[in-house]
Amino acid sequence: MHHKIAAVIVVMAVTIGGAKAQTPVPVFSESRVAALGYIATNNFLIGRIGRECLNVLGRKESPQEFVGGWQSRNSTYIMASAKYMEKLLAEVLATSGAERRDAVQRELQARAQASADQTLQQWFQKGTKEEVCKRSVGLVDAGAFDISQSSPMFNELQALVVWAK
Repeated sequence: MHHKIAAVIVVMAVTIGGAKAQTPVPVFSESRVAALGYIATNNFLIGRIGRECLNVLGRKESPQEFVGGWQSRNSTYIMASAKYMEKLLAEVLATSGAERRDAVQRELQARAQASADQTLQQWFQKGTKEEVCKRSVGLVDAGAFDISQSSPMFNELQALVVWAK
């Protein structure tokens, strides 16, 4: 899933044009885009879990509070990805204009959302809504989605944090 996001961004970056090659230190990096996609997908996924499941389980917090807890626990990575997104979009704007920047932003968001939606759909096919909600909310609460050394793409995520400093 995350590789699809990276592949789309690679194609987009290649189409930015010749001006890209003249940039002394380009912001674009396949590794950073993959890390950004991973974080964005998890952010959308946890938000969707909150929207779909909190009421089913009788939880009082809002979906925003639910995803906000995950964002808070992973703030170093969230902030690094936000900085990268800002710099990447600024680079696209400078080399290709506002229309292309907006298209890249829409595509990044759409890919992350689609990946999260697909994951959640697959989960809901494996049990009742209550069962799936209990399991998925439990995983978020237990920190299973928190970024750690055992996370997929941990090296890329760490490199993104180092880049953002």
